[in-house]
Amino acid sequence: MAYGESQGRFREALAVIVEAWKGEPFSYHGEFYDFDEIAVSPRSYQQPHPPLLMAATSADTFPLVGELGLPIFVGLRGGDVAQMRGHLAAYREAWRAAGHPGDGDVLLRIPVYVAPTMAEAIEEPRESTEHFLERQAVISRSSLGRAGGGPETLRLAEAERLESLTYEEVLATKVAFGTSAALVDRLGELREELGFRGVVAELNAGGLIPAEAVMRSLRLLTHEVMPALR
Repeated sequence: MAYGESQGRFREALAVIVEAWKGEPFSYHGEFYDFDEIAVSPRSYQQPHPPLLMAATSADTFPLVGELGLPIFVGLRGGDVAQMRGHLAAYREAWRAAGHPGDGDVLLRIPVYVAPTMAEAIEEPRESTEHFLERQAVISRSSLGRAGGGPETLRLAEAERLESLTYEEVLATKVAFGTSAALVDRLGELREELGFRGVVAELNAGGLIPAEAVMRSLRLLTHEVMPALR
């Protein structure tokens, strides 16, 4: 598949899926997909269809999601908060221009780690976080030259950006690590800047944090952080 076809194929596939979820026979004739009198069974329990949530990473995807009127799922791996604020402005502008009610719907995915002290919150997830970012850089480089992998300049820039980050920069721009009080402040500031309605917390990005430490972080997050942000 040519990369230039990706958005067109996605739009058609989404239209087909949404129509199929209605459970009634339908036909579809597009540039990439062509069906006559097909039906999907069983019918979706949720009507008119299950909730849809679309992830976005590249700049040109944000206005597409807004135009479609879909909730958007974002993260800070490929940029900082200032860049994300600009991307979400484009999403909301496209949302309003398409005539959808409200101002969009944003969910933020971010690595989260909570500990009793700041020293523990910073040092305990260090190895795992650095491993996670190294792996992301490898994934970006592995797609270079691959058909359908997207513009190579963007992939290469992403890999180089991840490889050049210091841990101090990661703490400031990519994650939410700290004590319960610090996390309340950090997530509150991010909510103010980005206008998200919810957080998908990555509790062990990199997979190297011991299970007991992850469970302690989760208890602090659910008992001390979340209640303060409601």
